[in-house]
Amino acid sequence: MMLIEDYDNRQFVLPNAPPYRIILHLREQQGLRQTDLLPVFGSRSVASEVLSRLTEFFQLSPAIFL
Repeated sequence: MMLIEDYDNRQFVLPNAPPYRIILHLREQQGLRQTDLLPVFGSRSVASEVLSRLTEFFQLSPAIFL
């Protein structure tokens, strides 16, 4: 029971970084590629649109999300 409580009480501190860096870090940490995110977005076109908008918003090269 104590292990479950300890797990439930964990607090995650996100680094002070731009959101796109956090997303990239999480993808790299889990070994995920852009195509692995398709279930989150539902289709390749939606995933591409979201990532495209992120690159425009953060004024980045689209290659950063590949």
